[in-house]
Amino acid sequence: MTLRGQMADSLRAYFSGKPSVTAYYDSRNTFVEARRAYVWAVKAGVTFGGKVQFGLGYNQHQGQRYRPIALAEGDTVVGELRFKYGGLYTRYTYFESRWWKLIVIPVQIGWGKIWNVYERQSFELETARENLWAYEPGCSLQFKLTPWAGLGADLGYRVMFISENRFRQRLTSPMYAFYFTINWTEVFYTLFPNKRLPYGL
Repeated sequence: MTLRGQMADSLRAYFSGKPSVTAYYDSRNTFVEARRAYVWAVKAGVTFGGKVQFGLGYNQHQGQRYRPIALAEGDTVVGELRFKYGGLYTRYTYFESRWWKLIVIPVQIGWGKIWNVYERQSFELETARENLWAYEPGCSLQFKLTPWAGLGADLGYRVMFISENRFRQRLTSPMYAFYFTINWTEVFYTLFPNKRLPYGL
C-alpha cells in the first residue's frame, strides 16, 4: 500500500468516530518593528480521532508604543499599534508516543483589522482601520512529564497582507511560544478512577 493510501485510510478512520470538543487560550511571542510583541488568542473546535482538529479562533494584539505616525504634513504623533483578526485553523498530530507529540500543519488563515491609537489633548483617538489577511503555518512539539502534564513549544511564521502598504513590513514575522500543558481528562480519571466523562468532553 502506498503512503498516500495509508494516509487516506487513517483519515477515514479518524473521521468515522464521534468528534470531541476542544477549547483553549494561547499567547504567542512575535516581533513588530524588530521589537518583541505578544498576540493572544482564544480558539474552539472539534477533534477527530484525537489526531485531526478544526476550529475557529480570535487573535488580538494591543500593547507597546511604536514609531511616530504622520497624521498630516508636519503633524506627527507616537501611536500604539493594534490589530485583531478571526479565522479558521487546523492541526494534525503527525507523531505521538508515550512521551512525545509532534503536531504539523497547524495552519491558521484569518481576516481582521489594523489601526493605530494615539492621544491628543487627553483624548484617545485612532487612525482609519485597514483590512488585514493573515496566514500562519507552523509546527508544535510537546513532551509529557506525567500522563496529565507536559511542556510544549510552538514555532511558526505569520504572513500578513495589509490593504495599506505602510503596515506590511511591520507585521510579517516569526512566532514562537513555550508553555505548560495540562490534560484535564487524565486529571479527572486520576482523581475519580471509577467515573466516566460524557463522550466528547
